[in-house]
Amino acid sequence: MSETTYTARFRGPHIIERGRDSLLTCPVYAAGALVAPTGGTVTIRDNDYNAIVTAAAVVISGSIAGYTVSAATTSGLNLQEGWVVEWSLTLSSVTEVFSNTAHLVRKKLRPTVTLNDLYDRHTVLDPSKTATCIHSMTVAELQRKVDAAFEEIEADIYGMGQYPSKIPDPSSIRKLHIAKSLVLLFDDLSVRLNESYKETATTHRTEALEAMRNLRWNPERADDVPTPNNDIRRGGLQGAVYLTSRGGGR
Repeated sequence: MSETTYTARFRGPHIIERGRDSLLTCPVYAAGALVAPTGGTVTIRDNDYNAIVTAAAVVISGSIAGYTVSAATTSGLNLQEGWVVEWSLTLSSVTEVFSNTAHLVRKKLRPTVTLNDLYDRHTVLDPSKTATCIHSMTVAELQRKVDAAFEEIEADIYGMGQYPSKIPDPSSIRKLHIAKSLVLLFDDLSVRLNESYKETATTHRTEALEAMRNLRWNPERADDVPTPNNDIRRGGLQGAVYLTSRGGGR
């Protein structure tokens, strides 16, 4: 009998907000299906390997192991990048260990784009307009594209050696997020419906690249307090930007 291969689907580093309850999760898959652990613990260490949380019991909800880092646990700690979260989960009577990086930040970057922003650009994407809508995707499927686009933007920023938490104004990524969402949608439609939609995806890919080049960001360390006098720069995130769909929703 072959050993089961388990995969923890981490879509990026865990983000822990200082002084706020932060829910961390560890979805585990095997053979393409979500697998519910029967129990487990989580240990969190800072980048000096000091234990912040030691073997705390996880909570299983919706077949996913989770743990809430309390506001009291992080209150007063220095903001820091490069923490480690270790999940020790019981799966089919076997203990599997999964590790992921984490960052303690003042405030996590949150999206400001909704489906209505996409419909404003292309009314043919709006499922409520049945006479003109060009696809059969549900609202939930469309929202997954928007969510995936945001995750890919965060991954691109990390890949350039920067951190989403250093972006001082969440609304500054709106143009990038809209364009990237449309890239994912029209790439998908070019496969589902008509190859000609690839041209629309290419147009929005160019928009996304330009928006990434002009992204405003705070170059200071994560533990520097942003003030109006901080050096807010443009163009610091140039580099290899991957604006095509990645497997697994990333």
